Amino acid sequence: MVSAPTAVNYQITATWYLSKDDINRINQVKEQVTKAVEDYRLWQQSKIGADINPDVLIEYVRKAGAKRIVITEPEYKVVQQSEVAQCLASAVNLTYGGIEINEKK
Repeated sequence: MVSAPTAVNYQITATWYLSKDDINRINQVKEQVTKAVEDYRLWQQSKIGADINPDVLIEYVRKAGAKRIVITEPEYKVVQQSEVAQCLASAVNLTYGGIEINEKK
């Protein structure tokens, strides 16, 4: 008999920033970043034994158009093969931090 994996609960708390070059696309990028975080959350809970890795979340959000993201939670956590990481939608706290103007070329 195969038993269901044990849930390892985590939260997402992060602030993301937009490049001044993308100011005209702010609403589009906001939507894409929100969707990217949701996609990450769903991807993470679909993989039994997948470690909770904030670097993957950074990758998702950067591909969505954010210049950078500061993640408070989650921290990297090893997930056992009998476990699955789970983050409820209500456990996501995503903040738009504004436009970064002082960029080096």
